[in-house]
Amino acid sequence: NSQGMLEEIDRKIKEAQIENIRTILFDGDTEHFEQDNFDLVVTAMTLHHIKDPSKFIRKSANAIRQGGYLAISDLESEDGTFHSNVHEDVAHHGFDKEKIKEWYAEAGFEMLFCETNEIISKHREFPVFLAVG
Repeated sequence: NSQGMLEEIDRKIKEAQIENIRTILFDGDTEHFEQDNFDLVVTAMTLHHIKDPSKFIRKSANAIRQGGYLAISDLESEDGTFHSNVHEDVAHHGFDKEKIKEWYAEAGFEMLFCETNEIISKHREFPVFLAVG
């Protein structure tokens, strides 16, 4: 939900000469995707900014064509110190992976995996999960 981040991704897509990917500036709390419109929905470090993540996952399920995927990468549960700027729009301090699996199942996804896949080193280490269903 950041125009600047989408511009960066668009630049990388163009550099890689990929022609079948498009980015969308989308407010996960208030907007709806077109139904059966995508093969893949990806979010990276976005879910913790969305007020109702389970609702967003359900919206994604409706937008993804049969056989498509939802991939979410975000912070695992943390104490709130990842975003030291109190003015940032942060709705959650990361997520428990079991809760993510539950939300995927409730939306009708078959969970392929939900594992820690990265550690971000800021002023300390913050684990990041990747969930794919």
